[in-house]
Amino acid sequence: MENPTKKLPDSELATQHNALVHSRQTFTLLQQRILALAVAQIKRTDEGDSSYQVYIQDLVELGTGSEIYSRLDKEVKNMVSKVVSIKGRDEDRGLWFEHYSLLKRASYTQKSGVLELEFSAQVREWLFQLKGQFSSIVAIEKASCSSVYGVRLYEMLASHWRFGEWEVSVENLRFSLGLEDKYKNFSHFRQRVLQTAQDDLRENTQMRFTWKELKRARGRGRGKKVTHIHFDFSWKPNQMDLGLETPDWSQGFDIYNLRSRIRESTGLHPREVHEIMEWIGRKEQDRQEAFKDNFHSKFEVPLQTDSPVEGGRRIENPRRYFLSRYKDWV
Repeated sequence: MENPTKKLPDSELATQHNALVHSRQTFTLLQQRILALAVAQIKRTDEGDSSYQVYIQDLVELGTGSEIYSRLDKEVKNMVSKVVSIKGRDEDRGLWFEHYSLLKRASYTQKSGVLELEFSAQVREWLFQLKGQFSSIVAIEKASCSSVYGVRLYEMLASHWRFGEWEVSVENLRFSLGLEDKYKNFSHFRQRVLQTAQDDLRENTQMRFTWKELKRARGRGRGKKVTHIHFDFSWKPNQMDLGLETPDWSQGFDIYNLRSRIRESTGLHPREVHEIMEWIGRKEQDRQEAFKDNFHSKFEVPLQTDSPVEGGRRIENPRRYFLSRYKDWV
């Protein structure tokens, strides 16, 4: 199967080692959305000693209710205290477990509307300068999921994109989802986890999956128990071939990261960026396209490459320059 993310820029992808993808996690849906937006900001050259900012307004636009502001401190504190766990089995140790803190620090400044995350040194090899088995997913699609089980199955299935299928024991799947002692009746597990995730991904992502329940228990009288699940999955045709020239404004969210690109390049306050995005959204599609093209060629590229902007003059004050020019780019 062709890599479904190869045509997308790194800024739109959340990339992590498969050990982290398949680790045991108990993050809430909001916490998973925060992590998706933070991980997408990690650059290939980052060494793990930087912090990453998530704007609360972006979380609200992803479907998180406005009550997020009243519970954010509790969620952030809870995130830092949680661990991710991996397990394995070998001849020397038998069954073994290892536990890691994912975050070193998380802080929230109410007036700025910014959440800042710093990842733990323990997990640097899973997020920074990756080697070995790692996979990328579309960060906005992960963050758009409406259930924790949708988020987790989306990234676990995507880690096997080369094959379009994945077989896993129910025991290991329960471990990764943190459901060792929940939904013990498999019919409940099927309804609450598998069907919920299937509906979630169909509605909010381009991934589709089906599954078969397998009974491979050994020993007398155990053949009726579902022990393994075989997933078959794929992406909707051509959905990953969309270029930056076709942003989806209809959902009220900038799926191609124009909001973040403007903010990072210009240094504008989130409120100013929000007003600009609203202004762009009121324009006809061809004018939206013109703005995107002009922003990239007249501002973003020159700023990144140290090329002259106008008459050989460099941009000395990006914020002032952008605010004085952007309405002319449509």
